[in-house]
Amino acid sequence: MRFWVLGGVINMDPRDHTTTSPDSLSAGGIIGAAAKAVVEELVLSPEDVGAARARLERAISHATIEGALRPQVAHFQRKNWYGALGVLTGVACLFLIARNGRQSQDANGTAAVTTYATANGQRASITLPDGSTVALNVASRLDVPTDYGRGNRTVRLSGEALFTVRHHDGAPFSVVAGGITARVLGTAFIVRKYATDTAAVIAVREGKVAVRSSVVTARQEVEADPDGTVHARPADMSRFTFANGVLAFKRIPLRDAIVELDRWYDADVRVADPAFRSEPITATFAAGSRADLAAILEFVFDARVVEDGRVLTIYPK
Repeated sequence: MRFWVLGGVINMDPRDHTTTSPDSLSAGGIIGAAAKAVVEELVLSPEDVGAARARLERAISHATIEGALRPQVAHFQRKNWYGALGVLTGVACLFLIARNGRQSQDANGTAAVTTYATANGQRASITLPDGSTVALNVASRLDVPTDYGRGNRTVRLSGEALFTVRHHDGAPFSVVAGGITARVLGTAFIVRKYATDTAAVIAVREGKVAVRSSVVTARQEVEADPDGTVHARPADMSRFTFANGVLAFKRIPLRDAIVELDRWYDADVRVADPAFRSEPITATFAAGSRADLAAILEFVFDARVVEDGRVLTIYPK
């Protein structure tokens, strides 16, 4: 058997739970998750695949995975036996999906939350109960209260996410990140605060967002320091491209870009010649493999890149 599974984006809708339990994923949900596999090549007889599907369905029918939500089914090309392969590959993918939508308590141990978490190289698309959507970037975490939508529309973020918020009278939407709270009534905006960031950044694409005593309007962004200082400036609109699977740099020193590239590709980029670290980089990176990243770095810097597992080392030619 030869096949490839392509992906990197998990689509989840917390309104779509299993019929038996909101905290478990049934056989139907597992098979639905399997449909996210996109198959490029397969060498296997239809009879063998059919037999494998039957055995797997019997095993899955008794299984549940706690804390998992049923993902939305992505579109993909089908042959008459591709669905069976989806079951085989979907079971492996499901352990990744199960990290998201896990219920727990907040840091104070009082409010129950549902947590969505992405790893390096992984993004997630989440639909909240009120219809608002979240594009969760790589290596990020979003905590959503279980009573969200019932007067409580405050979520907590570590990392980066694009929020597209539905307007609800009397129920403003708030994002708490690194001690900074952004409040809106209905808009599209980004909040970014990774552990490695010294300040939180809020960039607005549409509408208005209140950050401390400032009001941020469309195509503007603010950088909010821990000491309460807020710096306003025109928004870098390339920040929004990650939601479409594109990471963009414009004359960013390589030393700063490496942190982003490591998250985006789940890589460990290293530089053999320290002079390279200050070199500016202007490029766009689509979601892909570390081999893709190596090829782009070789082209941009006219360098040689050696790949050893997750480690990519840039050498002068």
